[in-house]
Amino acid sequence: MTTLNQILLTSSEKYAAQIALTMQIGFRTVNLTYAEVYELARKTAVLLAQQGIQPGDKILICAPNSPYWGVAFWGCLLRGAVLVPLNTQSTSQMLQAIVQATQASLLFKWSHCRLTLPAGVKTFDLELLPELLAPLALADYQPVDCHADDLIQIMYTSGTTGQPKGVMHTHRNLLASIQSLSQAIPLRPGHDRLLSILPLSHIYEQTVGLLLPYSYGIQVVYAHTPSAIRPLLKQYRITRMLAVPEFLQLFMRRIELSFAEKKRLWLFNSLLRISQLVHWQWFSRLLFYPVLRQFGGKLHTIASGGAALDPALLVKWEALGITILQGYGLTETSPVVATNTYQAHRPGSVGLVVPGVQIKFSPKQEILVKGANVFQGYYQLPEKTAQVLSPDGWFNTEDLGELDQDQFLWIKGREKYLIKGPGGQNVYPEDIEFELLKAGQGCLKDCCVLGVEQHHTTEIHAVLLFEPTSTDLPNCTPESLIEQANQQLASYQQIHAWTVWSDTDFPRTATRKIKKPEVLAQLLQAATNTDAMSRPIAAGQNQKLANILAQITGVPLAKITPTTNLTRELKLDSLLRVELVATIEAELRVAIAETDITAKTTVADLEQLLANPKPLPPQPALKRWPTFWWARWLRALLQPCLFLALRPWLKVRVTGTENLYKLKEPFILMPNHISYLDGVAALLALPRDLRARVRIAGARDFMYQEYAWIVWLVDLVFNSFPIQREGENVKLGLEHLGQVLDSGYTIMLFPEGQVSRSGELLPLKNGAGLIAVDMRVPVIPLKIGSEIQRLFPYECLLPHGRGTVTVTIGAPLRFKISDSYITATEQIERAMRDL
Repeated sequence: MTTLNQILLTSSEKYAAQIALTMQIGFRTVNLTYAEVYELARKTAVLLAQQGIQPGDKILICAPNSPYWGVAFWGCLLRGAVLVPLNTQSTSQMLQAIVQATQASLLFKWSHCRLTLPAGVKTFDLELLPELLAPLALADYQPVDCHADDLIQIMYTSGTTGQPKGVMHTHRNLLASIQSLSQAIPLRPGHDRLLSILPLSHIYEQTVGLLLPYSYGIQVVYAHTPSAIRPLLKQYRITRMLAVPEFLQLFMRRIELSFAEKKRLWLFNSLLRISQLVHWQWFSRLLFYPVLRQFGGKLHTIASGGAALDPALLVKWEALGITILQGYGLTETSPVVATNTYQAHRPGSVGLVVPGVQIKFSPKQEILVKGANVFQGYYQLPEKTAQVLSPDGWFNTEDLGELDQDQFLWIKGREKYLIKGPGGQNVYPEDIEFELLKAGQGCLKDCCVLGVEQHHTTEIHAVLLFEPTSTDLPNCTPESLIEQANQQLASYQQIHAWTVWSDTDFPRTATRKIKKPEVLAQLLQAATNTDAMSRPIAAGQNQKLANILAQITGVPLAKITPTTNLTRELKLDSLLRVELVATIEAELRVAIAETDITAKTTVADLEQLLANPKPLPPQPALKRWPTFWWARWLRALLQPCLFLALRPWLKVRVTGTENLYKLKEPFILMPNHISYLDGVAALLALPRDLRARVRIAGARDFMYQEYAWIVWLVDLVFNSFPIQREGENVKLGLEHLGQVLDSGYTIMLFPEGQVSRSGELLPLKNGAGLIAVDMRVPVIPLKIGSEIQRLFPYECLLPHGRGTVTVTIGAPLRFKISDSYITATEQIERAMRDL
């Protein structure tokens, strides 16, 4: 293969019906097959052509991972456009600078993008891509000529200090990395499933987490929120994933905490020692099967990159029976230079140099790299390119390293962060950080060590980020940790000063590496004298939160203060609370429970909650047993018996049945609600084959509480499940609705939320429009005739007479993702009144 486009074409033919990209978007799960991705990518190329995009033009994309991110990526390649991916944490200033440098004329963004958008740049929300592409015809797609050395991407560095640099990649660069990795770490088509948690705007995830599995026909599952990682591992039985050391540390900490809470940490550590002694993976997986089962039981490999990995942490993971393959690379090397493999594996090193890549060392021991994977230079920055890329193709990584006798590569640190000791010795910050983290286990979340110039000498300065609960732990003070670390360090490595970082996290790159230049800049700005070692650095979280609240509620930013009440003053109802919780997790990477926000919660309370988040309480799972084979078999017997018993009293006359046969996908039935037997009447109106694929949503705070003693029988006979009408846990109910639709069932839901005693249609709950829009399925309005009130009066389950009830089935209503919830609710209510 000479271009990436050939991977797309070959995979769409070879793995056409297999699922390529998966993600829960909103409350529904999107599954795109390889054939569907190819079709949507071609339509994206048509869209770009209609917008005047020519081959070589620059296209920006600033959005979180999703299947539609992959579609946009492939669509740009098919059009011959040059993609410019930006991290969602980019600043407005950086966006403006990149637009000016690249002259990009189109931006794919996400709906939560809060950046100041440049004038003259067309924007499309990536979530709305299916709607944009739906009316386009594949016949309008015109292939363009592509070559191996065509520029396909400009990937910008963070640009936190000075001018951001755009790394230019060609087809040849990325193909070289894919081919090298295919030889070093082959995947297994039909067996492997990969979970993606790192941003596609970074070359590591893009190459190893998208392009490599795509060439093998592997399903890639995108995590929609950080808190969803463990459930997704279990749900999809993930076999492989990419991660950064910070994630591995956090996940291991949670495993250890679960043992500590049960006072069994001693057992966990004992099993680790046994596993390390035996050193057989199958034995380790058997020993820790209860732990591995919590995240699917199939995860066997995690590729780690982006930052240095603590060898002790690697040993712990491998003692669980999970192989950690640490590698090394940079954006400029597309990215892979070296990696550990299953056959060649050495903890602490970054492995062997991959096939097709050469390395050597400068006089300063900097790693120099040459190969087809090495980038073409920095976009429009020939001077900066010349500083790192020699005329004969050797790229200076500025990382210090060495090869051992077996040719394993060891990284010593970056030249620009190297600290010169008092006697001219080389002090590697990574060595000091390792000792600090070891001393601060359980109370130190992270740290970074910097060289700070003080009176013509270089001071070794530690910046400490504590866990929120660390104040409750003994011997968890900055002084204690510095003292413990210094006892393990050489005299020239001794820490001279420290600062406590008071924000919730350090500024980080896309792969979660600490942005040390930014930390140093804030450190120097905060310190007014050499004694200001413990001066806290102000957090910026409150401004981000205020921006989120202003956008969701529509309240001007100037009126949002720490004492503002969320419910009373910002009018935060149950649906807005759902949106707020989801937005906070997406943008601030903090998961909080919807139930933590009460009628008394103020902005200051919410800030405190984000600074010290509680563990999310376990939520009741969707009832699945009513869909099991034995339940379906019993229902097939019990439902006809019930209908037969009611037949002398209740007959149904149906009109509009033809509206049901227009639909092939699941849909939502929305009947009016005037008696307790409305669900039975609606079911009788449906064809028998469709009736078996219907689940009825019942009010958790009514049917599942007042009739708890018999609700199991209702679930069995009517395939019902609970949802919350209002108040707490509305989000959970919406998630369950999405899961029911994802499983192929149609839902019957009463949008009034209660029985109308008068027989007149009550105003619909606001959630009706949200459900109609976000569930992305047709809505069928359904009218049950008022005769049923005479036969089964309010609160009566036994008949009070005989008669025929007319059930009218309306035409399907379809809504776009961009439609207003309020407008959708009004349209549904109008359609129900017109029946």
